[in-house]
Amino acid sequence: MSEIKAVYPLLEGISIGQSTSERGGCTCYAAMNTETGEKYILKHISIPESQVQVEALILTGSCADEASVKEYYTTVTEDLKQELNVLSSLGNSRGFLPYVGFQIEEKEEGVGYDAYLLGTYRKSLSAYARKNAFTHLRAVNLSMDLCAALAEC
Repeated sequence: MSEIKAVYPLLEGISIGQSTSERGGCTCYAAMNTETGEKYILKHISIPESQVQVEALILTGSCADEASVKEYYTTVTEDLKQELNVLSSLGNSRGFLPYVGFQIEEKEEGVGYDAYLLGTYRKSLSAYARKNAFTHLRAVNLSMDLCAALAEC
């Protein structure tokens, strides 16, 4: 597990804890506001996941050189920004939780970007189901919430 770097202003006053999951260039961390004690989830997305992906783009001929790889990942990052802005607007809709904020920084070494998304901590469905029986009514309510969220999409 790599150390998360200090990202300001997004993580000002936020204490970063242990990694809770890591997969495909995306790592999630437990986080907490040091003043209020409010819990968060910090998602770190590495674009690209590794330098191997940069080399693969050049070796396969998809990109001519490192400059065109950088241009490609800049485009990917701009697309991510647009997606995050859409998610922020959906955060006010039924069935969606908004991110508290996000910040994208250019990598200090190599080609690419690091995206940091800070969201309010919520218990996962599987964690909730382990401690609470799913009655018929709860299942129907969950289904209705999922349908409402899909309709918003």
